[in-house]
Amino acid sequence: MPSRNAPAPRHAGEIPVRSFAEPALLDPADRPDGAQWLVVGTPYDDRRAQLRAGEAISALLLTATGLGLATSLQTEPLGMLDSRQDIRTGLLHDCAYPQAMVRVGWAAGSAAPLAETPRRAVADVMAA
Repeated sequence: MPSRNAPAPRHAGEIPVRSFAEPALLDPADRPDGAQWLVVGTPYDDRRAQLRAGEAISALLLTATGLGLATSLQTEPLGMLDSRQDIRTGLLHDCAYPQAMVRVGWAAGSAAPLAETPRRAVADVMAA
């Protein structure tokens, strides 16, 4: 994702989020949009559990898109062991390992779409 499509955090350690309510990327603390965080967790933290979490995330994102919801997938905070442990113990009460966080909300019907994210040509990433 190009940096122009991502907001900068205002404070150290803050997870930056983009607003689903406007075409510009606004700080949701200033203009809340009603989006909610979902945490995808697994009972184990092995490769099989991570694969199953990925399958669940794929289904979640496709279903949300089909329902007209906007989503923002976050995994970076879980790469920091302290943050991951805080989410596991505080939010999930030690009953699951967090694998990803997804922010879900309604995009305003009157909002113009954000600029598309550039994509590489298929020939640049696949060989025949």
